[in-house]
Amino acid sequence: TFRRIRRQCGVTRASICASLARLAYGGGGLKGGNSSAFVFPSEDGRLVVKTLSGEEAHQLASLAPAFADYFDRAPASLLNRAFGLYRMKLYARTIHFVVVANVFAPAGTRRPDVAFDLKGSHIKRYVEPTFSKTRKDENLRREGIGIGDERIPLVLTPMQIERVRSQLHADSTMLSRLGIMDYSLLLGVFRKLSPREEGGSTSTSLSMLADDPPQVLSGGKELQRDLILGVIDVLQMWNRKKQLERCCKTIVQHKSGQGISAMPPREYQERFMRFIDQVLGYGDGLANDAVTSGPFAANLKFQV
Repeated sequence: TFRRIRRQCGVTRASICASLARLAYGGGGLKGGNSSAFVFPSEDGRLVVKTLSGEEAHQLASLAPAFADYFDRAPASLLNRAFGLYRMKLYARTIHFVVVANVFAPAGTRRPDVAFDLKGSHIKRYVEPTFSKTRKDENLRREGIGIGDERIPLVLTPMQIERVRSQLHADSTMLSRLGIMDYSLLLGVFRKLSPREEGGSTSTSLSMLADDPPQVLSGGKELQRDLILGVIDVLQMWNRKKQLERCCKTIVQHKSGQGISAMPPREYQERFMRFIDQVLGYGDGLANDAVTSGPFAANLKFQV
């Protein structure tokens, strides 16, 4: 099954081994959000190794055929690809891990100037913005997209908006049918390199890509910003644990059912797409040559 996914993406075992010959942050990895997972990016920027629980590994193995079938039908899907599931014994402990594509692989070894992990929820979805931290929904709502005090105008064309919105709707519909929720849209903003930087950099300039990867949105030369986006964390099922979490947070802690991440797959998808529509400015001025509403416009703050 994973061989099918690798073949769809033109990835081989040899290329995986070459990428993983050196892992960045090899001294301990990066903590993966609120989970206990550790994340190890490859130094060439192509792959990410992420540890999984035994339950997550079993879940991925059972879902892999459905994902492979879907990618056959939807090669432009923005769902992150898993290329292999592995396990190893270490001091009598079994460690499961998955090798996935790096969403930001089109940028080579460059890191985004700012990145967001977006679910559409708002409770516990704010972090203090720093260069190293991935920001969340409430950061985007309160502060817009920016680096420091800078506000970045990124105008997306109606064609770009329609393409991304349509694909995210198809992807999230598939996840909903599989009973999956709690996924995120990972969005990275990249400053365009100047001609001097392009000539002297070993990183990939998005403007120099030979093809047009579906996860890359060019902001145009005059705007000096590009986006890369993809859907990550697609293994969480709407199970008893998540149902109990929702009951505890809404009934015991009196939190908003629309504000927490734990909600049934169909409702989760609907909220996710409502938020995506606001992020993209969908429906605002689609008859114009370019869309300047939503958080990518000059005035980046917006209300939900």
